[in-house]
Amino acid sequence: MQDMENMKNFIGRCNNCGREQSTFAVSQKIADRMVTENCDCKGGDIKEKRILMHRQLNTLCGEEAPDYGFEAVRPGTYDVILDIADLVVEGKIQTATFKIDGTTISMSNAGGKIRAKRSQKIEQGGNIEQ
Repeated sequence: MQDMENMKNFIGRCNNCGREQSTFAVSQKIADRMVTENCDCKGGDIKEKRILMHRQLNTLCGEEAPDYGFEAVRPGTYDVILDIADLVVEGKIQTATFKIDGTTISMSNAGGKIRAKRSQKIEQGGNIEQ
């Protein structure tokens, strides 16, 4: 939870419609995110999609990843993935692919479908000497 001492009054701006609103936050970026998430514009649909994308990424990369056969990525890396996921959901990035810990994490927003997946290619073999 954020310290009240660090909170300041900011004018947050909705990333979807540009509506501005006064809010308390620790930074302008957080204020903008808060106003965007609480705005009544069409971005409300984006808010729901963002929540669903974050849940999906939690199963692929976060705390639930071991239940699906993957290791959870480091917390700082996970935060970056979530930030990029938000941009994918908003349509500002169409495709993002990361290679992390021997796996590939892909996100896309194309044709009205938003997708996230994580894959790992496992190969076994060896050389036979003559």
